[in-house]
Amino acid sequence: ACSNEKHDCCGCCPAKLCNSRTTAALSGTVLTILAGSTAHGISRAAASHSTPMRAMWLLLFLVFLGLFFNNASTLVRRLSENKISKSYELDKVPFVFPDLYFCPINPYSGSFPFVLSTEEARQVNQEIRRLGKLYDDVFGNSSGEMHMSLKSRASFIQNSLPVDLITKYLTHRKSQSILRCNISSLHETFSVAVEEFSHPENLICFKLVLTEEQRHQMETKMYKLEVQLSADPYFKDFSYSGHHIKPMVDPDSGEEILYQDWHPTVGIEKLKSSGFTMLIVQNGTYPSFDHETSFLLAPGKSYTVSLEMEENFFSHDLHGTNCSVNNPNVNFKDYLTDEKVNFTYSYAACYYHEMTKQLLQELDCVFSHYPIIWSMRHAKRCFNMSESSKRSIQALKNKPIDWKQIEADVKRICRLSQPCQHPEYSASFSFATWPSVGSSAVSYFARMPLFNDSEHLAPAIAELIKIAKQLDSGEHPAHLEGVFRSYIAESMVSVTIAPSSTVSPQVVISRSYSFTAFLADTGGLLGLYIGCSLLTVCEIFELFYSLADRLRS
Repeated sequence: ACSNEKHDCCGCCPAKLCNSRTTAALSGTVLTILAGSTAHGISRAAASHSTPMRAMWLLLFLVFLGLFFNNASTLVRRLSENKISKSYELDKVPFVFPDLYFCPINPYSGSFPFVLSTEEARQVNQEIRRLGKLYDDVFGNSSGEMHMSLKSRASFIQNSLPVDLITKYLTHRKSQSILRCNISSLHETFSVAVEEFSHPENLICFKLVLTEEQRHQMETKMYKLEVQLSADPYFKDFSYSGHHIKPMVDPDSGEEILYQDWHPTVGIEKLKSSGFTMLIVQNGTYPSFDHETSFLLAPGKSYTVSLEMEENFFSHDLHGTNCSVNNPNVNFKDYLTDEKVNFTYSYAACYYHEMTKQLLQELDCVFSHYPIIWSMRHAKRCFNMSESSKRSIQALKNKPIDWKQIEADVKRICRLSQPCQHPEYSASFSFATWPSVGSSAVSYFARMPLFNDSEHLAPAIAELIKIAKQLDSGEHPAHLEGVFRSYIAESMVSVTIAPSSTVSPQVVISRSYSFTAFLADTGGLLGLYIGCSLLTVCEIFELFYSLADRLRS
């Protein structure tokens, strides 16, 4: 009677028999569902009525399941490595003309400090003497523990000179350094504005200021930008009539440091280079010698420069982790005027911001060649004796700092916060001797106008024009043409700049193995080894549902 009962049997049958019937019913349900499963091996095992065949299919299923997990572990490891890859799409984005800066390799003028008035020379010499005494007070004499080298003396004094005094009397000026700047096509020529840019690392640079129309012409109509520069070196054959800057003198050794040997970063450089550094900078960003594309322009050469751009584009799955979408503009403290100057966010701006924070934390001052972020505008410069105290300067010598680790930390932060879409520039160039011996350089300079204030605005060019007029007249000393040619070869630079193309490639930066690819590969392995798919996962839910329903009934 108990075997015919349809209802709950626990009240009328022995417990052992009841449990046996429940287990058999559940097993039957499992086998029925597995027999119809899309996982081929397990369905064949469940449907087979032969015990050996069922064992064979079950064994095969387990073997292939093991192979699946072995290969799946490789996929998981590959996903966890989180590697980044780049792909190139040619002619994807329009070329955007960059900002161009021309910075004298030797920022100190070889002409202006030799045409100073008595009062101007007195101001400079008085400041040099004051800083020399301050240096002796900070570092002591040759027998003192803190005594530094002659090169150190020159470096500290130069870093401590007032910026307005350096800019006004000692560095290059636009009127002397920029001979010509225009853009042109076959049929028309337009002049391009140039402005002086005070840079703490190089003291002075010259920025080309193109209008929107001029940028459009360079980007789409393949116009050419032509710049002629003068490196303004010190030239002893020019007879300047002004008062000179007296040498720095070491009071112990009596050694002198001539103005001609000054160098803003290393202190003294007797065998100097001459020419310009050309910086190619993304529009609106702060120019950096360490983080922007640059190359040197030697005097006596004519360069043809072809600009190239590629746009870096981070895929959406890297936003917020490997790059930043919304970067605010960065405000810097102007090196000359101390006013707030706004620049577009860039890797260089991030580097200066983070490095300044680290320097203030470690040293309570900032290196003299670093631009200062506006939010930290009250920071003192470490090697400026007029700003930093004697105690803090002396403490710099022996303070142990792990610069390598600081540099690595700063670069990691800035690499992860770089804009998710930004251009990078490069350039290829060729050059030739300029002007050639056979060219009419004498006639060119002889016909240049010589105004009353030329000797004040451009003293070296004024001297060159005088010599050219003498040569052009035919009445001149025998050595004068050699002087003229020598100065041209050591000073003049010509640069012709144009984009290589109006369109540029885009570099797509993405994960080399994305989560979508991981799912696709995992699904492929499941299908290959055991014939499973997402539908098989749904069958598991069906199995649990059926078992629960059987238990309730």
